[in-house]
Amino acid sequence: KASPMPKDQTCTLMKNSVRTFDNVTYNTWLDECEFVASMDCSQNKQFAVTVKGKAGERSIRVYTPLQNYYKVYDVKKDSASLTVYDRFDQAQGDFVLKSGTPALRLGMLSNSKYHEAHRVFIHDGVVNVVLPKENVRVAFDGYYLKITTSPLFIGKTCGLCGNQNQEFYSEFLDPKMVDLASNLTAFRDSYSLHNCIEPLPCREPEQCESEDSLFVNHDRSTLFANRPINKKTSNPILQTLVIDRKDSTCASLAPQKMCKEGQKASKTERKLVDMLCKSNSHSDVNKRTEKSTITKFNKTETLTYNSPVECVSDKESVRGL
Repeated sequence: KASPMPKDQTCTLMKNSVRTFDNVTYNTWLDECEFVASMDCSQNKQFAVTVKGKAGERSIRVYTPLQNYYKVYDVKKDSASLTVYDRFDQAQGDFVLKSGTPALRLGMLSNSKYHEAHRVFIHDGVVNVVLPKENVRVAFDGYYLKITTSPLFIGKTCGLCGNQNQEFYSEFLDPKMVDLASNLTAFRDSYSLHNCIEPLPCREPEQCESEDSLFVNHDRSTLFANRPINKKTSNPILQTLVIDRKDSTCASLAPQKMCKEGQKASKTERKLVDMLCKSNSHSDVNKRTEKSTITKFNKTETLTYNSPVECVSDKESVRGL
């Protein structure tokens, strides 16, 4: 039986929360600073979408491969304002979008086909920016921002909408797509433009950093410890957990938090981990556990694991078991 074709992925920025491409929802606040909602972080750089302002007063910018961008603002029930900028940040034209009028066709090159033009129009109070050739659609009503991309961008995006890799445990990666952010505020601020960092809207920072601000339909412990990290510590990385026992070797079904080589855990939390196990009587198993090895494992067990919350430097290599 053939595998189902991947579907278009959608991310939604709401009043005070974001639902990512991989269906992870988290609380955040977007005021006067401008943030990268989503962008193509591959070498192709096909698109980028930024958002600025509180719900009801927001504006967005949609960047295209032509290195120009469209700024949409002052969205009302039957009209909206649009300014087209070139790659030198110079305004090329101002437009007023009105319901019932034909879509503006922009970004036409001399050799472009008519259906490849970028289309911008408003319908029922929602401004739509369609990039047909890039397979990107943006819908914006001044409050909510919805970004839809094709399966071509799986694992290639970054920003507040996540990396779109079909996994939830690596959702909060920094712009370098390597390390998990230490908390939600750090994740959000890593995608602010011009180093713009807003003051906390809470009286106490702990209120903003509490785990209650993260409501995900998955195990929270597989994401990250949502708390400030001391300067002398670092965040764990995600790797396949391997446990060698006298009669068997087990590998985790999902990547688990572990300290890097040359580090050890300064704080841990006990958790149950689903493992695939194989008897050692058949053959030795490489401790690094390649995927081809995992497929030979024939028994599932749930084991207790001391998962690191934060790591510190250590001369001895610590595996995290």
